Amino acid sequence: MAGGGTSPIKDVEVGDEVVATDPQAGLTEAKPVTQLHVNVDSELTDVTVYNARTRASSVVKTTAHHPFWDATADTWVDAAKLAVGHRLLVAHDAQRLEGDNSGAGSGGGGPPADGASASGASASDEVIVLAVDNHTGTQIMRDLTVADTHTYYVIAGTVPVLVHNCGPNDIDPWQVMDRIDEHVIPLHGPGTESAGSKFLPGTTREDIANTVHEGLGRSASGATGNHPHVVDLGRDVGTVTAQGGVTKPTSRVKIWMTDGRLGTIHPTLERP
Repeated sequence: MAGGGTSPIKDVEVGDEVVATDPQAGLTEAKPVTQLHVNVDSELTDVTVYNARTRASSVVKTTAHHPFWDATADTWVDAAKLAVGHRLLVAHDAQRLEGDNSGAGSGGGGPPADGASASGASASDEVIVLAVDNHTGTQIMRDLTVADTHTYYVIAGTVPVLVHNCGPNDIDPWQVMDRIDEHVIPLHGPGTESAGSKFLPGTTREDIANTVHEGLGRSASGATGNHPHVVDLGRDVGTVTAQGGVTKPTSRVKIWMTDGRLGTIHPTLERP
């Protein structure tokens, strides 16, 4: 928590302040919780991590699509896709980032000095991914929406590691529908005269809105602020006319989000 110490996520309330870090900007601040979420999830991931200082391992239970900051790759990575041997962000990194303004290249961020001390994190802590177990089941899971930075820390053993709250619960549904009507349908709707990427014939505005929610639920990538999400939905969603006039079907979409607001969504040939 922002005042030091930790709290079970079930005890966190709207208005409570948590430590939030923008790892690319190298900024750590106290930010308020704006929403609480309780979901029944079926795509689950157990991330086993190893603390090089204490030589102890622990398991973080999460959802498959919950992003963690991979301090080795300097990017957000869904829990299900975390690489064994890569480092996660721990508390002391934020102090180094704020001291040299070096951004994510120094390995990410974490709580400020008082938060790090209260959490038990040490400058020698190094949390490494030991194993990733993806499985299905039925589990009640909790999440937070945090203002502005949209990040917070979860405890891996005794050390806080940085996660992102980006997901379908973070968007403004009315703005999404307005943006679909004003921008997405005219440029990427079925039957539009615009060249480039188009959704399949028969795709409605409601279908596109549902695709936004599905896509954000499956993946979260990019940085705080602008969020480009490239997601493979596993089914045909539209076509893309590439250079040379060749039109190809695709199962992938690209979604641009800015602070919970939809910029655009369209079929893409890019890979996640």
